[in-house]
Order: sequence, then structure tokens, then C-alpha cells
Amino acid sequence: TPRFPQHVVPEGRIQRRDAVLFPNLVPYGSWSAVTTINRNHHVPLGSFPAEDWSAALENCLDLARRVRDTDPAVRWVAVTQNLLPPSGGALFHPHLQVNIDHRPTGYHRALLRSIECHPLGHDLPGRLAEDARAAGRHVGDSGEWTWFTPFAPLAPWEVQGVWPVRRTVDDLVGAPLRDFVRGVLAIQRWQGERGRNAGNLALFLSLDTPCAMLARLNLRSTYHPWYRSDQSVYQVGLQEAVTDMPPELLAERMRADFHPDPV
Repeated sequence: TPRFPQHVVPEGRIQRRDAVLFPNLVPYGSWSAVTTINRNHHVPLGSFPAEDWSAALENCLDLARRVRDTDPAVRWVAVTQNLLPPSGGALFHPHLQVNIDHRPTGYHRALLRSIECHPLGHDLPGRLAEDARAAGRHVGDSGEWTWFTPFAPLAPWEVQGVWPVRRTVDDLVGAPLRDFVRGVLAIQRWQGERGRNAGNLALFLSLDTPCAMLARLNLRSTYHPWYRSDQSVYQVGLQEAVTDMPPELLAERMRADFHPDPV
């Protein structure tokens, strides 16, 4: 696997337990990385050890803080998970991804705009959780994290989690981090026990603007055993369009062989 520049990560890669974080060969943003979760090549949905999942998440947050020290313009962080090929994942090996960029991803951008325009302001995410509790859509709590099903889900079996107090990446340590992981794994375990094997996760964070932390989890349909979807967590979880080839390169390659039949 590749290494980060020494001025960002002197050791080249970031490792905790068996979770190893390294640059993404197909970056989706200014700073893009992948972290393994453990050494197992396949972990069924709902079977991740909490210590391994926590180590992988800590790797992602560690990189975000290091990048901020060398690229102060970056502000927004998205931690994601494609679990198995039906979720759009290219690898069976369980992993998380992290994007650190100068602008928020699509869903996060819409959420921030809603907070900015709504009369409740930064209280809006917490009120969504309160409304879900009152309306029978409350799933459960893990520490200060509240898990609920959204009123208008955008993906199958969507569950959202919110830590409503305004925080930054620096605050997601210790008990809040462990409580987040406990909540994620409890939801994934419930899904796995019902025969599901693929899903996405997206966690939206800020490096310098205190705001509520929000996570989205959803399932993905398996139309064929180990079928790979072309819709990954970026489209489904982040609402961010993704293509595997720059349009200029696509046009160049097609142009060389573009020979319309004569009329």
C-alpha cells in the first residue's frame, strides 16, 4: 500500500491494533484514505469487534488532525463504510474510508444549509432526534448518541445517529467515540441477524466549526450473490456524484475511435 508524505505522516501509514490507514489510490477529495479494520478478509455484517472498529475510526480522525496541521484550509471530514460488494465496495476486506476536504459533501452541505436557514439553528439536529422519540421512531441511545429512523428516509432501512452538542473532530475521543461505535455495531448486528450482508455508513464531522455530529446507516439490496453495485456510499450516503474517469479523458479515448457509419 502507498504511504503519505513524510511532512504529514512521518511514519508513512497510521496504525492502531491491526487497523492500518494508507492513502486511497482512487482519491475522492483533497485528502482521501482507507483503513483496514483487522486482518480478517471477510467479516459478516454485525460481527465486527468493537476494539477493531474503534481503532479504524481513530486512524481516520488522527489523519484529519494531522492534515489540518499542514493544510489549514481543510474544514470538513466524512468517514464512510462500504460493506461488501452490494454496497458499492470494491474490496471484500473490511475497511473504512475518510475524506478530508475544503468543502462538505452533498448531504452534509444540505444539512448545514438547513441549520443555517432554520429558526432552530444549531438545535435542529437535536430536535430531529427528540421528534423521532416522540413519534415512535426512536431506536435507542448509546451514551450521548441518539439513534432513530428518519421521517423521510433516503435509503433502505436508514437509521440516523446524532450527538446533538456542538463539537469538532477533537471532541470525538474516549467515551463519545466508544459510544458511537457501540451504537453502530448494535444496529449492524440487528441487521445481520436478519440475514442482511451489505450496507453503508456515513459520519459527518467538522475540523474547526463546532456543530452536531450526524451519522447515517443504511442497507443495500443483494440482487445476486456478491453482486457489486455501481452506487457506493458516496452516492447513497453522502449524496455526492462520483465517476471513475475524468470527462476529458473519457472524451479523449472515445474521440480516437469515434467513426459514425456513413449515411
